[in-house]
Amino acid sequence: MPLSLIRSYLPSLTLSPKEVADVLTLAGVEVDHLLHPTAPFSGVYVGEVVSVLPHPNAERLRVAEVSDGKETVSVVCGAPNCRAGIKTAFAKPGALLTDAQGEKQKISRAKLRGIESNGMLCSEEELSLGKASDGIVELPHEFQTGADLAPLLWDPLFEISLTPDLGHCLSALGLARLIASVEHVSLSLPKFPSLKKNRDGKEKEWKLEIQAPDLCPLYFGALMEDVKIGPSPFWLRKVLTAAGIRPICNAVDIGNYILLKRGQPLHLFDADALQGNTLFVKRAEKESVFRGLDEIERTIPEGTLLISDQKGPVAIAGILGGERSSTGEKTKRLFIESALFSPSSIRKTMKKLDLRTESGHRFERGIDPEGIESALQEAAALIAEICGGKAVEETAYQSPGFSFAPKKIPLRLAQIPRLLGLPLSQGETEGILRRLHFPFQEATLGTLEVTVPLYRHDVSKEIDLLEEIARLYGYHRFPAGNLCSSLSSLPHDPVWLWEERVRKGCLGLGLQEFLTADLIGPQLISLAKEWLHPNLHLLQTINSKTEHYSLLRPSLLPGLLEVVRHNGNQKRRDIAAFEIGNIHLMEKEAPFERAMLALVLTGKRAPSHWSDSEKKSSNAWDFFDLKGMIESLLPTSLADRSLKAGKKSLASRYEHSSHPSFHPHAQAHLFIGDDRIGSLGQLHPELTTAMQIEEKVFYAEIDLQSWRDALNSLESRMQPLPKFPNSERDWTLPWPRRKAIQPLLDAVYAHASPLLEDVHLLDLYAPAEKEEKMVTLRFLYRDSLKTLSFDEVQKEHDRLVTEVLKTVAN
Repeated sequence: MPLSLIRSYLPSLTLSPKEVADVLTLAGVEVDHLLHPTAPFSGVYVGEVVSVLPHPNAERLRVAEVSDGKETVSVVCGAPNCRAGIKTAFAKPGALLTDAQGEKQKISRAKLRGIESNGMLCSEEELSLGKASDGIVELPHEFQTGADLAPLLWDPLFEISLTPDLGHCLSALGLARLIASVEHVSLSLPKFPSLKKNRDGKEKEWKLEIQAPDLCPLYFGALMEDVKIGPSPFWLRKVLTAAGIRPICNAVDIGNYILLKRGQPLHLFDADALQGNTLFVKRAEKESVFRGLDEIERTIPEGTLLISDQKGPVAIAGILGGERSSTGEKTKRLFIESALFSPSSIRKTMKKLDLRTESGHRFERGIDPEGIESALQEAAALIAEICGGKAVEETAYQSPGFSFAPKKIPLRLAQIPRLLGLPLSQGETEGILRRLHFPFQEATLGTLEVTVPLYRHDVSKEIDLLEEIARLYGYHRFPAGNLCSSLSSLPHDPVWLWEERVRKGCLGLGLQEFLTADLIGPQLISLAKEWLHPNLHLLQTINSKTEHYSLLRPSLLPGLLEVVRHNGNQKRRDIAAFEIGNIHLMEKEAPFERAMLALVLTGKRAPSHWSDSEKKSSNAWDFFDLKGMIESLLPTSLADRSLKAGKKSLASRYEHSSHPSFHPHAQAHLFIGDDRIGSLGQLHPELTTAMQIEEKVFYAEIDLQSWRDALNSLESRMQPLPKFPNSERDWTLPWPRRKAIQPLLDAVYAHASPLLEDVHLLDLYAPAEKEEKMVTLRFLYRDSLKTLSFDEVQKEHDRLVTEVLKTVAN
């Protein structure tokens, strides 16, 4: 928001831009950035071009004689609009300009193709006032020649973050009201002449037919004739450019200026392009196609509030005008719309159309009903001044059910010290309310009846009044004190403790935690449908704001894939992450949710290094990295077979799965006992290609509740450390290439004796040209009472190998 607009309502304000930013922030309106707190140039003055001659040695250059009011000097200029009689920005030798990188550049005398140039004539871009660089600045003729341009053109800009309840601060007027309340300065509200209600008592040329008074309770319109469309004056273009709005033409720029200044959206129709003499405000009776000012055709849903003429829609009410009735160079008559539209209707329409505009943003936050007509009057006055038009007729409508009566809220003075901790007297409280322009009267002893202005949509309860008092008093002035709190004696939720344990384990593995939304859209649901059981169904939201967030996720996969794709698009392709979150499903008409853990790996394990080419192993994540991480997370009693304890039913194991989302030869189910608690694998290349992901993606999803239940069913036992050494034996045997080794391990477990302490896969060799792979298992034998001899170990090992071979052969 430009400071000049705010100052137009506060002529007595003497604060610096930095002080204004501090006032706004302390009052609850956060200023993110203060742009141009000081002028971006110095030594630049108003120069008048006296004469212009062609450069003798350059076809595209000119030699201008420029006066600063004291002397006339020669300046070489290449701008096509450099001509005698104009006033422009003249940077004298020694002047400082700020370039695009924020560096200061000093102007000095120089010879250009043999002609000395005593300074520089500047464009808007060179002065950091805008992006126009194809010509020099043309200043108003009323600027005094030789005047310093910094105070005339410099306009600090505030970038402000507003919470949804602060819609009244979306304008210079709203910010000025706030500053005036805090700083005890007077607010100046200019008045403009009322418009003619009709043509000298004749029948109105323009008629209104409001068919949806619930969505449009107030509508004002003004007809203006003899309008001349052209470029806006310099001051108007400067204000809009500073605010980031591209100037278009004088009439349209005035509408945008009123939007910034007052927060009231206006729409300007070319009156001659409207069919008939009646404007209809009504809901769309059926779905139709509408071409907007942005030259984009959109499908308008049934029920959308439209502004229409006899031919059809000319605007989406409060959001976007139509191309057919747009203001252009040939426009001679204007119909200006200033109205009040339902915030909820505007919000729903923008969501359905996936379209956000500045006017729609203000309507959905709420505008000032009392400022609608005055905004129209100011716009009409500016159009008459700048465009040469004259107002010939005003049309107005007010819904019978709409009232200008403001809200009245009782304020109990005893609540101020009780809730705010401030010992304010009644006089101090009344002073704050006066500064807020909240009229009041004493209702009963100790209670004030406060009247809230219509533009304050955020104040509806007593607690809101207390918040306003606190803001005006100043949060920084609150007395500091010791905080008192009591700790609960209730234990932590076991589910939360379990999730924290898993989270800590994932972080210990070097994984980064991701958080994705529970809501997804139909376009992503195909990624998760296969995770559904035939008896389970999707949960759909009842009042979804957009289709992209209309379903509750049945899996964590869609959201994480979106994150992987987004990071890949930003050239960040190395990801090792996890997420703990709920999935949501419907079973037998009853919704339920389940806590899940998801792991996702893609790209490289470590950053690239100059010695990577010498390494034999690949630096890319693979299936076994994912499997190893899961086994690291599993408790030891689940990850390893407790052979001596005989608790084989609770051991973890993997079985080949057939998920379509996974690569057919790189996927598995994870079991604990007989319960399947998760799945893991490499995502199918077709899926990653469809998601525009170039790297392989490895993914696992585990049911935390089933995992926790299995852990709780285990007995915790203490075992003494072994006193005697173990003895190892290795066994290598051929095994079918496409067959899992789990049946082999199951056979070992089935015939194991108390001497067998552990068995694990030591090596796997699979030659490409053969149908068999060589499997090497390592066996660990130990007796807790004595040291085993070589013969005892060999005898037990030979027996076990013989029994296992018989079992697998069958």
